[in-house]
Amino acid sequence: MTEQNVSYTYELNGDKSVRITGYTGDAVLLTVPAELDGRKVADIGMFAFHGCANLRHVVLSEGIVTVYVNAFYDCPALESVRLPDTIENSVNNSVRACPNFQGFQVSETNTQFHSRGGVLFNTELGQLCDYPAGLEDAEYRVPDGTSQIALGAFAEHPHLRKVILPEGLTRIGDAAFRDCASLQEVVLPSTLEQLGAQAFAGCGALERLQLPAALGEIGQNALSSCWSLGEIGPEGQGAGFAVRDGVLYDREMTTLLRFPVDGRVGFAVPEGVTRIAAGAFSGCGDLAEIRLPKSLRVIEGSAFSHCSMLDGIVIPEGVEAVAPAAFLGCTNLARVTVPDSLRQVGSRAFWYCFSLTALEVPAAAEVAPDAFGGDEDVLREIGLDCVTELRRRSRKQTV
Repeated sequence: MTEQNVSYTYELNGDKSVRITGYTGDAVLLTVPAELDGRKVADIGMFAFHGCANLRHVVLSEGIVTVYVNAFYDCPALESVRLPDTIENSVNNSVRACPNFQGFQVSETNTQFHSRGGVLFNTELGQLCDYPAGLEDAEYRVPDGTSQIALGAFAEHPHLRKVILPEGLTRIGDAAFRDCASLQEVVLPSTLEQLGAQAFAGCGALERLQLPAALGEIGQNALSSCWSLGEIGPEGQGAGFAVRDGVLYDREMTTLLRFPVDGRVGFAVPEGVTRIAAGAFSGCGDLAEIRLPKSLRVIEGSAFSHCSMLDGIVIPEGVEAVAPAAFLGCTNLARVTVPDSLRQVGSRAFWYCFSLTALEVPAAAEVAPDAFGGDEDVLREIGLDCVTELRRRSRKQTV
Protein backbone atom coordinates (compact mmCIF):
# COMPACT_ATOMS: atom_id res chain seq x y z
CA MET A 1 0.00 0.00 0.00
CA THR A 2 1.42 3.43 -0.96
CA GLU A 3 0.30 6.90 0.16
CA GLN A 4 2.16 10.22 0.18
CA ASN A 5 5.57 8.69 -0.53
CA VAL A 6 5.04 6.11 2.21
CA SER A 7 4.86 2.43 1.40
CA TYR A 8 4.03 -0.54 3.62
CA THR A 9 4.22 -4.27 3.10
CA TYR A 10 2.15 -6.57 5.23
CA GLU A 11 0.82 -10.08 5.76
CA LEU A 12 -2.57 -11.20 6.99
CA ASN A 13 -3.20 -12.71 10.41
CA GLY A 14 -5.64 -15.55 10.89
CA ASP A 15 -8.44 -13.10 11.64
CA LYS A 16 -7.65 -11.16 8.42
CA SER A 17 -6.13 -8.28 10.33
CA VAL A 18 -2.77 -6.89 9.15
CA ARG A 19 0.75 -7.35 10.46
CA ILE A 20 3.06 -4.72 8.98
CA THR A 21 6.28 -6.36 7.80
CA GLY A 22 8.03 -3.51 6.01
CA TYR A 23 8.11 0.23 5.45
CA THR A 24 9.66 2.45 2.79
CA GLY A 25 9.64 6.21 3.00
CA ASP A 26 11.48 9.36 4.04
CA ALA A 27 9.06 10.62 6.70
CA VAL A 28 10.44 12.34 9.80
CA LEU A 29 7.13 12.24 11.68
CA LEU A 30 5.06 9.17 10.83
CA THR A 31 1.60 8.10 11.91
CA VAL A 32 1.16 4.37 11.31
CA PRO A 33 -2.44 4.01 10.09
CA ALA A 34 -5.22 2.03 11.72
CA GLU A 35 -6.11 0.41 8.38
CA LEU A 36 -4.34 -0.67 5.21
CA ASP A 37 -6.39 -1.50 2.13
CA GLY A 38 -9.52 -1.63 4.28
CA ARG A 39 -8.04 -4.11 6.74
CA LYS A 40 -7.39 -3.41 10.42
CA VAL A 41 -3.72 -3.02 11.39
CA ALA A 42 -3.14 -5.15 14.48
CA ASP A 43 0.62 -5.75 14.68
CA ILE A 44 4.00 -4.23 13.88
CA GLY A 45 6.22 -7.15 12.87
CA MET A 46 9.91 -7.82 13.47
CA PHE A 47 12.20 -5.45 11.53
CA ALA A 48 9.20 -3.71 9.98
CA PHE A 49 11.02 -0.39 10.41
CA HIS A 50 14.63 -1.36 9.74
CA GLY A 51 17.27 1.18 8.80
CA CYS A 52 14.87 4.12 8.52
CA ALA A 53 17.45 6.90 8.51
CA ASN A 54 15.08 9.91 8.64
CA LEU A 55 12.45 8.65 11.04
CA ARG A 56 12.37 10.65 14.30
CA HIS A 57 8.87 10.35 15.75
CA VAL A 58 6.29 7.60 15.30
CA VAL A 59 2.65 7.57 16.38
CA LEU A 60 0.92 4.18 16.39
CA SER A 61 -2.81 4.48 15.71
CA GLU A 62 -5.50 3.16 18.01
CA GLY A 63 -6.31 -0.46 17.23
CA ILE A 64 -2.71 -1.67 17.08
CA VAL A 65 -2.26 -4.43 19.66
CA THR A 66 1.31 -5.78 19.39
CA VAL A 67 4.75 -4.38 18.59
CA TYR A 68 7.18 -7.23 18.03
CA VAL A 69 10.84 -7.56 19.01
CA ASN A 70 13.15 -5.41 16.86
CA ALA A 71 10.19 -3.77 15.13
CA PHE A 72 12.22 -0.55 15.07
CA TYR A 73 15.82 -1.53 14.40
CA ASP A 74 18.81 0.58 13.37
CA CYS A 75 16.82 3.81 13.07
CA PRO A 76 19.58 6.25 14.08
CA ALA A 77 17.41 9.38 14.32
CA LEU A 78 14.43 7.79 16.11
CA GLU A 79 13.55 9.69 19.29
CA SER A 80 10.03 8.63 20.26
CA VAL A 81 7.24 6.12 19.68
CA ARG A 82 3.74 6.92 20.92
CA LEU A 83 1.76 3.85 21.95
CA PRO A 84 -2.01 3.57 21.53
CA ASP A 85 -4.31 2.64 24.43
CA THR A 86 -5.11 -0.60 22.58
CA ILE A 87 -1.61 -2.05 23.08
CA GLU A 88 -2.10 -5.33 24.95
CA ASN A 89 1.14 -7.24 24.62
CA SER A 90 4.67 -6.55 25.76
CA VAL A 91 6.72 -4.12 23.70
CA ASN A 92 10.01 -5.23 25.29
CA ASN A 93 12.99 -4.99 22.92
CA SER A 94 10.83 -3.57 20.13
CA VAL A 95 13.24 -0.62 19.73
CA ARG A 96 16.86 -1.70 19.31
CA ALA A 97 20.05 -0.19 17.88
CA CYS A 98 18.42 3.25 17.98
CA PRO A 99 21.03 5.34 19.86
CA ASN A 100 18.96 8.54 20.08
CA PHE A 101 15.75 6.95 21.31
CA GLN A 102 14.35 8.99 24.21
CA GLY A 103 11.47 6.69 25.02
CA PHE A 104 7.87 5.65 24.56
CA GLN A 105 5.03 8.12 24.98
CA VAL A 106 1.88 6.82 26.64
CA SER A 107 -1.42 8.61 27.20
CA GLU A 108 -2.83 9.04 30.70
CA THR A 109 -5.81 6.89 29.73
CA ASN A 110 -3.65 3.82 29.04
CA THR A 111 -4.41 1.29 31.78
CA GLN A 112 -1.63 -1.21 31.02
CA PHE A 113 1.47 0.93 30.41
CA HIS A 114 2.87 4.19 31.66
CA SER A 115 6.03 6.16 31.03
CA ARG A 116 8.26 8.06 33.45
CA GLY A 117 10.82 10.26 31.78
CA GLY A 118 10.73 8.00 28.73
CA VAL A 119 11.21 4.80 30.74
CA LEU A 120 8.37 2.38 29.99
CA PHE A 121 6.57 0.41 32.71
CA ASN A 122 3.88 -2.25 32.66
CA THR A 123 1.46 -0.93 35.24
CA GLU A 124 -0.31 -4.24 35.90
CA LEU A 125 2.89 -6.23 36.43
CA GLY A 126 4.92 -3.56 38.19
CA GLN A 127 7.54 -4.23 35.53
CA LEU A 128 10.17 -1.92 34.05
CA CYS A 129 9.96 -2.78 30.33
CA ASP A 130 12.39 -0.51 28.54
CA TYR A 131 15.12 1.98 29.44
CA PRO A 132 15.84 4.00 26.27
CA ALA A 133 19.33 4.03 24.79
CA GLY A 134 19.27 7.80 24.26
CA LEU A 135 19.04 8.68 27.96
CA GLU A 136 22.51 9.87 28.96
CA ASP A 137 22.32 9.89 32.78
CA ALA A 138 25.15 7.94 34.41
CA GLU A 139 23.00 6.83 37.36
CA TYR A 140 19.42 5.62 37.54
CA ARG A 141 17.30 4.76 40.56
CA VAL A 142 14.46 2.41 39.62
CA PRO A 143 11.22 3.74 41.17
CA ASP A 144 9.69 2.20 44.28
CA GLY A 145 6.87 -0.18 43.48
CA THR A 146 8.76 -1.86 40.65
CA SER A 147 8.78 -5.63 41.20
CA GLN A 148 10.42 -6.85 37.98
CA ILE A 149 12.99 -5.85 35.39
CA ALA A 150 11.87 -7.21 32.02
CA LEU A 151 13.87 -9.22 29.52
CA GLY A 152 16.47 -6.97 27.90
CA ALA A 153 15.13 -3.82 29.56
CA PHE A 154 18.55 -2.13 29.90
CA ALA A 155 20.46 -4.27 27.37
CA GLU A 156 23.30 -2.58 25.47
CA HIS A 157 22.77 0.76 27.17
CA PRO A 158 25.95 2.76 26.56
CA HIS A 159 25.84 5.40 29.30
CA LEU A 160 24.68 3.95 32.62
CA ARG A 161 27.36 3.45 35.26
CA LYS A 162 25.23 2.76 38.32
CA VAL A 163 21.73 1.35 38.80
CA ILE A 164 19.94 1.21 42.15
CA LEU A 165 17.10 -1.31 42.42
CA PRO A 166 14.31 -0.80 44.98
CA GLU A 167 13.27 -2.97 47.89
CA GLY A 168 10.33 -5.11 46.82
CA LEU A 169 11.85 -6.00 43.47
CA THR A 170 11.97 -9.80 43.15
CA ARG A 171 13.06 -10.59 39.60
CA ILE A 172 15.66 -9.46 37.08
CA GLY A 173 14.77 -10.92 33.68
CA ASP A 174 16.95 -12.64 31.11
CA ALA A 175 19.55 -10.37 29.49
CA ALA A 176 18.18 -7.42 31.47
CA PHE A 177 21.56 -5.62 31.62
CA ARG A 178 23.43 -7.60 28.97
CA ASP A 179 26.30 -5.75 27.29
CA CYS A 180 25.93 -2.54 29.29
CA ALA A 181 29.53 -1.59 28.58
CA SER A 182 29.79 1.30 31.08
CA LEU A 183 27.94 -0.31 34.00
CA GLN A 184 30.20 -0.43 37.06
CA GLU A 185 27.80 -0.96 39.95
CA VAL A 186 24.33 -2.40 40.56
CA VAL A 187 22.74 -2.18 44.00
CA LEU A 188 20.55 -5.26 44.46
CA PRO A 189 17.65 -5.26 46.96
CA SER A 190 17.32 -7.76 49.79
CA THR A 191 14.06 -8.98 48.20
CA LEU A 192 15.62 -10.23 44.94
CA GLU A 193 14.75 -13.89 44.30
CA GLN A 194 15.55 -14.49 40.61
CA LEU A 195 18.46 -13.44 38.44
CA GLY A 196 17.80 -14.35 34.80
CA ALA A 197 20.04 -15.97 32.22
CA GLN A 198 22.65 -13.54 30.84
CA ALA A 199 21.31 -10.88 33.18
CA PHE A 200 24.71 -9.13 33.42
CA ALA A 201 26.56 -10.98 30.65
CA GLY A 202 29.04 -8.79 28.84
CA CYS A 203 29.05 -6.05 31.47
CA GLY A 204 32.79 -5.69 31.16
CA ALA A 205 33.07 -2.72 33.54
CA LEU A 206 31.04 -4.25 36.42
CA GLU A 207 33.37 -4.24 39.42
CA ARG A 208 31.42 -5.67 42.35
CA LEU A 209 28.20 -7.47 43.15
CA GLN A 210 26.64 -8.11 46.55
CA LEU A 211 24.03 -10.86 46.31
CA PRO A 212 21.03 -10.83 48.68
CA ALA A 213 20.37 -13.89 50.86
CA ALA A 214 16.90 -14.30 49.30
CA LEU A 215 18.34 -14.97 45.84
CA GLY A 216 17.24 -18.50 44.99
CA GLU A 217 17.80 -18.73 41.24
CA ILE A 218 20.78 -17.64 39.15
CA GLY A 219 20.33 -18.22 35.41
CA GLN A 220 22.88 -19.58 32.97
CA ASN A 221 25.61 -17.13 31.92
CA ALA A 222 24.24 -14.52 34.31
CA LEU A 223 27.74 -13.14 34.95
CA SER A 224 29.69 -14.34 31.92
CA SER A 225 32.22 -11.97 30.33
CA CYS A 226 32.17 -9.67 33.38
CA TRP A 227 35.88 -9.14 33.01
CA SER A 228 36.23 -6.51 35.76
CA LEU A 229 34.14 -8.31 38.38
CA GLY A 230 36.66 -8.47 41.20
CA GLU A 231 34.33 -8.74 44.19
CA ILE A 232 31.42 -11.12 44.73
CA GLY A 233 29.80 -11.27 48.15
CA PRO A 234 28.85 -11.72 50.82
CA GLU A 235 30.66 -14.83 52.05
CA GLY A 236 28.37 -17.67 53.07
CA GLN A 237 25.16 -19.21 51.76
CA GLY A 238 22.03 -17.70 50.26
CA ALA A 239 18.78 -19.32 49.23
CA GLY A 240 20.27 -20.60 45.98
CA PHE A 241 23.99 -19.84 46.06
CA ALA A 242 27.16 -19.97 48.10
CA VAL A 243 30.21 -17.71 48.13
CA ARG A 244 33.49 -19.12 49.41
CA ASP A 245 36.73 -17.15 49.19
CA GLY A 246 35.01 -14.77 46.80
CA VAL A 247 34.03 -17.55 44.36
CA LEU A 248 30.36 -18.01 43.46
CA TYR A 249 28.83 -21.51 43.51
CA ASP A 250 25.35 -22.97 43.56
CA ARG A 251 24.06 -23.66 47.06
CA GLU A 252 25.26 -27.28 47.07
CA MET A 253 28.68 -26.19 45.78
CA THR A 254 28.50 -28.68 42.90
CA THR A 255 28.58 -25.98 40.20
CA LEU A 256 31.16 -23.20 40.07
CA LEU A 257 29.24 -20.25 38.65
CA ARG A 258 31.75 -17.39 38.61
CA PHE A 259 35.35 -16.78 39.61
CA PRO A 260 36.24 -13.16 40.43
CA VAL A 261 38.78 -11.22 38.40
CA ASP A 262 40.78 -10.37 41.50
CA GLY A 263 44.40 -10.88 40.50
CA ARG A 264 44.85 -14.45 41.72
CA VAL A 265 47.40 -16.42 39.70
CA GLY A 266 46.37 -19.90 40.79
CA PHE A 267 43.26 -21.71 41.98
CA ALA A 268 42.29 -25.27 42.88
CA VAL A 269 38.63 -26.01 42.23
CA PRO A 270 37.32 -27.82 45.33
CA GLU A 271 36.52 -31.53 45.28
CA GLY A 272 32.79 -32.06 44.98
CA VAL A 273 32.40 -29.59 42.12
CA THR A 274 30.96 -31.49 39.15
CA ARG A 275 30.33 -28.63 36.74
CA ILE A 276 32.14 -25.50 35.60
CA ALA A 277 29.39 -23.16 34.40
CA ALA A 278 29.44 -21.30 31.11
CA GLY A 279 31.83 -18.37 31.30
CA ALA A 280 32.80 -19.15 34.90
CA PHE A 281 36.47 -18.16 34.49
CA SER A 282 36.11 -16.03 31.35
CA GLY A 283 38.43 -13.06 31.30
CA CYS A 284 40.47 -14.08 34.35
CA GLY A 285 43.66 -12.89 32.70
CA ASP A 286 45.97 -13.36 35.70
CA LEU A 287 45.25 -17.04 36.31
CA ALA A 288 48.25 -19.11 35.21
CA GLU A 289 47.25 -22.34 36.95
CA ILE A 290 43.84 -23.93 37.47
CA ARG A 291 43.59 -27.38 39.06
CA LEU A 292 40.42 -29.30 38.34
CA PRO A 293 38.97 -31.85 40.80
CA LYS A 294 38.47 -35.56 40.16
CA SER A 295 34.74 -35.01 40.76
CA LEU A 296 34.40 -32.78 37.66
CA ARG A 297 32.13 -34.05 34.89
CA VAL A 298 31.02 -31.03 32.83
CA ILE A 299 32.88 -28.04 31.36
CA GLU A 300 30.38 -25.65 29.77
CA GLY A 301 30.86 -23.24 26.89
CA SER A 302 33.41 -20.40 27.26
CA ALA A 303 34.23 -21.68 30.75
CA PHE A 304 37.90 -20.62 30.53
CA SER A 305 37.77 -18.26 27.56
CA HIS A 306 40.31 -15.43 27.50
CA CYS A 307 42.34 -16.74 30.44
CA SER A 308 45.37 -15.36 28.65
CA MET A 309 48.00 -16.43 31.21
CA LEU A 310 46.79 -20.01 31.64
CA ASP A 311 49.66 -22.20 30.43
CA GLY A 312 48.37 -25.70 31.09
CA ILE A 313 45.31 -27.69 32.13
CA VAL A 314 44.68 -31.30 33.12
CA ILE A 315 41.10 -32.38 32.42
CA PRO A 316 40.15 -35.22 34.77
CA GLU A 317 38.73 -38.62 33.90
CA GLY A 318 34.94 -38.55 33.64
CA VAL A 319 34.71 -35.39 31.57
CA GLU A 320 33.24 -36.33 28.18
CA ALA A 321 33.25 -33.03 26.30
CA VAL A 322 35.19 -29.83 25.88
CA ALA A 323 32.32 -27.44 25.10
CA PRO A 324 32.33 -24.80 22.36
CA ALA A 325 34.72 -21.89 23.03
CA ALA A 326 35.76 -23.47 26.34
CA PHE A 327 39.39 -22.28 26.01
CA LEU A 328 38.95 -19.65 23.30
CA GLY A 329 41.54 -16.90 23.56
CA CYS A 330 43.82 -18.74 26.00
CA THR A 331 46.84 -17.44 24.10
CA ASN A 332 49.45 -18.85 26.51
CA LEU A 333 47.95 -22.35 26.74
CA ALA A 334 50.64 -24.84 25.72
CA ARG A 335 49.74 -28.05 27.58
CA VAL A 336 46.35 -29.77 27.63
CA THR A 337 45.92 -33.27 28.99
CA VAL A 338 42.59 -34.90 28.19
CA PRO A 339 41.10 -38.10 29.67
CA ASP A 340 40.15 -41.34 27.96
CA SER A 341 36.53 -40.48 28.74
CA LEU A 342 36.61 -37.54 26.30
CA ARG A 343 34.19 -38.00 23.41
CA GLN A 344 33.74 -34.52 21.96
CA VAL A 345 35.69 -31.32 21.32
CA GLY A 346 33.34 -28.51 20.40
CA SER A 347 33.38 -25.68 17.89
CA ARG A 348 36.07 -23.05 18.56
CA ALA A 349 37.06 -24.86 21.75
CA PHE A 350 40.71 -23.86 21.27
CA TRP A 351 40.46 -20.84 18.97
CA TYR A 352 43.36 -18.38 19.27
CA CYS A 353 45.37 -20.79 21.43
CA PHE A 354 48.60 -19.74 19.72
CA SER A 355 50.86 -21.73 22.06
CA LEU A 356 49.03 -25.05 21.69
CA THR A 357 51.04 -26.88 19.03
CA ALA A 358 49.56 -30.36 19.58
CA LEU A 359 46.62 -32.06 21.27
CA GLU A 360 46.24 -35.80 21.79
CA VAL A 361 42.70 -37.11 22.10
CA PRO A 362 41.14 -40.59 22.37
CA ALA A 363 40.59 -42.37 19.09
CA ALA A 364 36.80 -42.27 19.56
CA ALA A 365 36.59 -38.53 20.22
CA GLU A 366 34.71 -36.36 17.73
CA VAL A 367 36.54 -33.10 17.08
CA ALA A 368 34.71 -30.18 15.46
CA PRO A 369 36.31 -29.05 12.18
CA ASP A 370 36.74 -25.56 13.62
CA ALA A 371 37.92 -26.59 17.09
CA PHE A 372 41.34 -25.01 16.42
CA GLY A 373 42.49 -21.91 14.58
CA GLY A 374 40.69 -18.61 14.42
CA ASP A 375 39.09 -16.12 12.11
CA GLU A 376 41.35 -15.90 9.09
CA ASP A 377 41.00 -12.12 8.76
CA VAL A 378 41.94 -11.63 12.41
CA LEU A 379 44.94 -13.95 12.16
CA ARG A 380 46.09 -12.19 9.01
CA GLU A 381 45.77 -8.77 10.67
CA ILE A 382 47.83 -9.71 13.73
CA GLY A 383 50.33 -11.72 11.67
CA LEU A 384 50.13 -14.89 13.77
CA ASP A 385 49.37 -18.51 12.99
CA CYS A 386 47.19 -20.75 15.11
CA VAL A 387 47.99 -24.33 14.08
CA THR A 388 47.50 -27.31 16.38
CA GLU A 389 48.44 -30.85 15.41
CA LEU A 390 45.65 -33.26 16.34
CA ARG A 391 46.86 -36.67 17.48
CA ARG A 392 44.77 -39.76 18.13
CA ARG A 393 45.55 -41.78 21.23
CA SER A 394 45.97 -45.49 20.55
CA ARG A 395 46.05 -46.60 24.17
CA LYS A 396 44.62 -45.58 27.50
CA GLN A 397 46.52 -43.34 29.85
CA THR A 398 46.10 -42.27 33.45
CA VAL A 399 45.11 -38.67 34.04
